[in-house]
Amino acid sequence: MSKCNRFTVLKARIMSGSLSKMWKFAKDIHAEKKRFPTLFIFFDMGFCILRYGIGYQEYRGYHFAGKKARLRKTFMTINHNIALTREQNRKDKNVILKDKLLLLETYKDFVGREFADLRKISVDEFKAFVERHDYIIAKPVDNFGGLGIRKYTREDVTDAKAVYDDLMKNRIYDIEEGIHQHPEMSRLYPYGINTLRIATIRGKNGPEFFYCILRMGVNKSFLDNATSGGIYTFVKRDGLCRYNAYAEKKGIYVSKHPDTGVVIKGFRVPMMKEAIELCIKAANTVPELGYIGWDVSITENGPVIVEANDIPGYDMPQNSAWHKDGKGILPDIERILGHKCPKI
Repeated sequence: MSKCNRFTVLKARIMSGSLSKMWKFAKDIHAEKKRFPTLFIFFDMGFCILRYGIGYQEYRGYHFAGKKARLRKTFMTINHNIALTREQNRKDKNVILKDKLLLLETYKDFVGREFADLRKISVDEFKAFVERHDYIIAKPVDNFGGLGIRKYTREDVTDAKAVYDDLMKNRIYDIEEGIHQHPEMSRLYPYGINTLRIATIRGKNGPEFFYCILRMGVNKSFLDNATSGGIYTFVKRDGLCRYNAYAEKKGIYVSKHPDTGVVIKGFRVPMMKEAIELCIKAANTVPELGYIGWDVSITENGPVIVEANDIPGYDMPQNSAWHKDGKGILPDIERILGHKCPKI
């Protein structure tokens, strides 16, 4: 990409930031790593924003303070992520991943539940939809990060027309049958669906598994997104959790789930092999979409796709807690691609 576009991304990143937040992060890192003065960390953070294209939250999560340049260069940044998305996902097909209802229709063989477009059904049909299920989820078709999502049980919808009209007014058109997750996943956290973010990349031999993050809600929220306060941990192909969970909003690690007390290390995600296979099969549905972040739920009857994302997160799988060698995931990407990862 042109230098102009690269500057646009950098400018947006700087404008969305805050010097006061940078200073707070620098102080927090100093408290963790006493050998680095706060002022040094603050200026090093600024250097890394300019040199590597990372944010101050990533600087902390990647443990960049004191990290050698040869290791810093192994980290995927937003500049890589945007360029890889553009290389792997054809523009005219990318609309599938940006419209939740189009996505559900395209990958309907993998979602395992009923869904409907509120714009295409009547109030009576909506009422019947609600009555068929223990609970439903209503989503805006084009939002991300859990924004605007609502949950309704049968008991919540005493006046179907009022709920229907309110959803239409707020442009919340995607209604879905509620998912009932596997008992083992409910043991971990029962108040919401604990999804797996499984990323696939199209390599030399077709789509390949890239990484998996297990995400969990907290404080009885039905959302598990990190942006909504959820916690997450890295999971390998065998489904075993080997690390504590990270609370991104607080910048801390937790060894037990705050709500249930379940120990994170040693927890095994059921049907992990089947979840990866599901994502690989789904990735072959539209070959022109090569780089996808799948949100997967494990149910008692097997894994199902909840959503899919056109710009998969690159920061969560690079948390230094999961990589004791201090490296990022760039070498893994380039192994799958068979060439250097593009960068804007």
